[in-house]
Amino acid sequence: MIEGADIDLLYDGARLVLTVTQGIKVYQAEKVIDLAAKFGAATTWAGMTGGTGGATAQQFVGGFMMTGATPASVDFSKTLVVESARTGTLAPLVLSDGTIVNFGALRLGAGATLDVVAATGSQAGIDYQVGAGEIAVAAGTATVNVAANGAGTGVLGLENLFIGNNALLTVTGAVSAPSGTLTVAVPAPVPKGVTLLGDFTATAWVGSAPELVLVDENGDPIDALLVLRNGKLYINTLVGTTLIVR
Repeated sequence: MIEGADIDLLYDGARLVLTVTQGIKVYQAEKVIDLAAKFGAATTWAGMTGGTGGATAQQFVGGFMMTGATPASVDFSKTLVVESARTGTLAPLVLSDGTIVNFGALRLGAGATLDVVAATGSQAGIDYQVGAGEIAVAAGTATVNVAANGAGTGVLGLENLFIGNNALLTVTGAVSAPSGTLTVAVPAPVPKGVTLLGDFTATAWVGSAPELVLVDENGDPIDALLVLRNGKLYINTLVGTTLIVR
């Protein structure tokens, strides 16, 4: 009787790797392939078959297990940077429900654009979320475009924003505040009047509206009204009734 073999198949959305282990002998092969395109769907059947070449054989399959190679949530401590006047693309591989990809921070230069789109090989129709511990726009206008994943929603998770003087963050797609609180830091002192910080008019908010907290660069509270209304995030220092006397 020939000793049994352990067979592992690993697919990361782009590469299919086969590893066969029998005792001290190991065989490995890999192939670059788009399985979704090969089978014409994002899902397919998996199973085993065996051929004997006309002979008689007893074949046993034991310990069959299938697991997701990519966890639903992935946290990166690194800072993602898109330089001024440049366009970057972030393409997470979405293979399981509730996929969340978080970065330590996202820094966007003046005129920068970040396009977020589900990577080739993702399972269509699954919601996903991309976020960062802090999203910062120090100057100028920066844009984040979050694409849907087929019928699934692509969401930008907001937690902490830093918006510099005369800077503006524009977002398209869908946004949410997973913690229920959105903290916005701005340089002090705050200009008098209305200061526009974020344009979310081309987005859909997922979940309830967040509690808004306004602080300076040191995290100290600022005594001014922070408003999110009709898709616009702005500071309004004109509290009360404005009277025009002629």
